[in-house]
Amino acid sequence: MSSKVELNKNGRPVNWHGQCWTYYKRMMEFGFADKDVLEYATGKETLASSADDAAKKKFADAQMKVEHLIMASVTGLVSS
Repeated sequence: MSSKVELNKNGRPVNWHGQCWTYYKRMMEFGFADKDVLEYATGKETLASSADDAAKKKFADAQMKVEHLIMASVTGLVSS
């Protein structure tokens, strides 16, 4: 196993095996910000219990982007 974190063509970490957590976290924050979902990923943006359908859809879409970026980083998938 390599001790270096590999980056995909978009600069996101892939095949991360627990090394250099600070670096990985910061690179993921850049990726979340690039996709406009950083607030959702960090928990600063939450879904209100009184949210309407449009807000629920926006939140669900953002959560899906967050999950996709995380999965892509640990499986080596290239996300665009």
